[in-house]
Amino acid sequence: MTGLQRTRARVTGGALVALPLALVMGACSAPGEAEVAPTAVPTASPTAVAEVTPPPTTADELARAEFVDAGPSGVPSGANVVSGAIGDTPLRLEGACTGDRVSYALFTASTDGPRTELARGWMACDEPFSESVSIGDHRGVVQLSFTDADAISSGWIRLLAGPT
Repeated sequence: MTGLQRTRARVTGGALVALPLALVMGACSAPGEAEVAPTAVPTASPTAVAEVTPPPTTADELARAEFVDAGPSGVPSGANVVSGAIGDTPLRLEGACTGDRVSYALFTASTDGPRTELARGWMACDEPFSESVSIGDHRGVVQLSFTDADAISSGWIRLLAGPT
């Protein structure tokens, strides 16, 4: 017997053994007996995550950024409010978000010079966010922006004059 003939014999023999086994297994079910579907624990349907609502603008607010993942027509939307001039005053950031965490940055926003990053950080969504921020010796207009909002569905952050 050649190698090819031995291979064919093994394949044919294996198929002949498998066929009766399949018939015996199929005969174990009584005819007319309904198959029982496996039981599963029902899972809760996903609930809509509530968006965080930004607070109204106050007199001590210098800049703001807002983000909503499901904005008009389902397209993410955001807003950045550029401040008036910042003088010699302590500054603080406040914010909130729905999701995991979000990154932000504070930039210079004057039209007569290059845009410079003054501060950068992130905030977690599961806890209140408020912290002091230093912008060095910059005096002038600033813009606050979200730099990575992939892990949130909504959020806001604002720059306020005054200590935390």
